[in-house]
Amino acid sequence: MHVLIAGTIEFETEECAAIITSAKEFILSSRAESGCIAYEWSVDPISSNTIHVFEEWASEQALLHHFSHSSYASMRDHLQQNGMKSFSINLYGATNIEPVYLPGGVVRTEIFGTSIA
Repeated sequence: MHVLIAGTIEFETEECAAIITSAKEFILSSRAESGCIAYEWSVDPISSNTIHVFEEWASEQALLHHFSHSSYASMRDHLQQNGMKSFSINLYGATNIEPVYLPGGVVRTEIFGTSIA
């Protein structure tokens, strides 16, 4: 089962782009971990004191390994040292993974057996 992480982190400052840039070493280290499919951090285009987090891990074991990795601890420290105010981040288990678009770029009319009635 793939594990997705998605959420937001709010900061006291509007310097979120600099916070992400200065965390490049930790981000690259996490991306290099076994089982990391995606590890993305981005500034909200409307609220510049908010960072969006999106991660995809190949398995629960890969994510648990990440939680014990030095890059995870370093990133947590980095965020706290840069005025992290609050966060809302969730885990999602994904067993059905399919592309949004069908061949030829056609958007689906059915998702996992459910269609518009």
